[in-house]
Amino acid sequence: MPRPTLPDHFNRVRSMSVLLTKHTAEEVWQHIETGFANFDEKAEVYINKLQTIIADFKEKRPYDRINWRHNYHTGSAAKHRILTCMWNGYQEEDDYDRLWDYCSDLRLLRDEFKDKEDYERFVQIGANFQDAIRRLTKEYERIEKYEWEMSSAMWKKEDADWIRQQEFIKEHRFHKSVEEQTKNRDSYIKQYPEEREMLLNGRWDIVDYTLTCSLCREAVEEKKRIDELCAAQEADRIRKNEEWKERKEAELRAEMEEKQRSYASLPFLVCDVCEYRTKSNSAYEQHNESKEHKNKVRDQSLYCEKCDHRSRYRAEHVFHLGSKKHLGTDEPKQKPVFYCQTCDYTAKNKGNYDYHMGSNKHLKKASATATT
Repeated sequence: MPRPTLPDHFNRVRSMSVLLTKHTAEEVWQHIETGFANFDEKAEVYINKLQTIIADFKEKRPYDRINWRHNYHTGSAAKHRILTCMWNGYQEEDDYDRLWDYCSDLRLLRDEFKDKEDYERFVQIGANFQDAIRRLTKEYERIEKYEWEMSSAMWKKEDADWIRQQEFIKEHRFHKSVEEQTKNRDSYIKQYPEEREMLLNGRWDIVDYTLTCSLCREAVEEKKRIDELCAAQEADRIRKNEEWKERKEAELRAEMEEKQRSYASLPFLVCDVCEYRTKSNSAYEQHNESKEHKNKVRDQSLYCEKCDHRSRYRAEHVFHLGSKKHLGTDEPKQKPVFYCQTCDYTAKNKGNYDYHMGSNKHLKKASATATT
């Protein structure tokens, strides 16, 4: 047979976690009796603590020491309240809340426990505790509100000039320049062209706040002064930049002239092989490393000036230096010369000589010579 369950409103019990099918009404009542066993002592502790807080608040008057100007700037002055903590840790706060839970649970379970012997006594104890806490809380709120208003009024009276100045600055924050107002109006007209006539006929008035607001006038004058200062600084920067450029150009010209004078005084470096000349050591070294120079040096080393002979490679040149032609032991052979005394004609070979001797020119000269 299933175990009977408790009514559903037992789930709303706050002082303990009730399981409807596990706990019984008698167990819940025993829990409440345990809670009210030393209820008076705990309630007296919290009531005395709250009375002490109220007495300290009256004596110390904390609102007389707060920074009203800071609260005014942050916008929290009108709703600022000093929150006094009653607890010494979370456990003490939980115990205080548990006392309220016991009182609410008694009212919740009145129909189930009203016939109990100590029910009315527990209800009276809880009511006394709640009435005392509410009364002291209202007293604290009344005193706190009175101290707040008195301190605030005293500060507003003593610091009235500063407050007026802050109100003036606050109003000045909504002022806009004529250019900005015009820009906003034109932007609105562009977005809603059908309202153009209405806006231009007075609905959107352009107000020059510099005529009525000293801060706006100061802002305009300050902006003008800053613009003039920036323009002067920019002109000074440009002037200094031009002077620096001129100075650098003069230094570069002087340096180039000095280099030219020093270069002119340097001796020429001459390459005998290539007939190349320069005053720069780096250029001379670069020439010596060039392919053209190396080819000429190689060709010169393979040339025999005595024999007017140029070899193609080193081995051929060595062979030439050891040859009879180079050493002079190979005498050239005398070629025969064919000479015609009648015609004073010389031929290098016999064929040309025979051809000449049979020619008409030779025969005519020879007959003429014989006749004489």
